[in-house]
Amino acid sequence: MLVNRLIEMNFDENKKYKDWFGKPFNINDQIISLKKEEKIVLYYLYKYGESPMGDITSSFGFAHSTTNYVVKNLEAKELVSVNPSQNDNRVRLINLTPKGHDLLILLMDHLEKISLKIISDLFPIICSNLKNELTDEEEKVLDKLLTKIHTSIKNIE
Repeated sequence: MLVNRLIEMNFDENKKYKDWFGKPFNINDQIISLKKEEKIVLYYLYKYGESPMGDITSSFGFAHSTTNYVVKNLEAKELVSVNPSQNDNRVRLINLTPKGHDLLILLMDHLEKISLKIISDLFPIICSNLKNELTDEEEKVLDKLLTKIHTSIKNIE
């Protein structure tokens, strides 16, 4: 899914996040207002699966109290479940619930649509800037490529 690659650009190998996670989403005329930390924990669980609370804390440099607060909020919203580890009762394992998974898919679909719109809006700007520096042959290749990409985006919308 394209949105996974878009998220990866904002969720680097150090598991740090970037700013777009903090914005509320409007899905089906319903504002989804999760805190930035809640969204990144949901995506973290989507990407890595069941995780100990300590891994989430250390991955994002959260204080333990912040992780507890975020997980409790997500649990109250029935987006995650918390279970003790079978090996060590002190370790709490966090999982996405089906509701949390479905919400994250909706958020990712919404993000993908917004991103595709932005990309589509940028095509004319990219074309006009590049065409001045391209040979005639390169310009023809670029036109064909951009037409295919634009058609592909239109088919997704």
